[in-house]
Amino acid sequence: MGQDMRVTGVRMDERHVLRMLELGIRAGGLVRVTQRSNFGGRVIAIGTGRIAIDAATAQSITVRPAEPNTHGEQS
Repeated sequence: MGQDMRVTGVRMDERHVLRMLELGIRAGGLVRVTQRSNFGGRVIAIGTGRIAIDAATAQSITVRPAEPNTHGEQS
């Protein structure tokens, strides 16, 4: 929690993938988990915003630790 993560994929149907894109969650983007709920949901930071996602959505987003940023890249 609190570490920048690089999104590697979003495993959802097309309608939900489009919604994730609208929220800024896309392959290659950066996210950071800021809170975890007891039921598996998460609050994630994307850029300067924060959104809450439920457990099923959190499980459908695959991530890996982000490389240290040396070029001023934004999510």
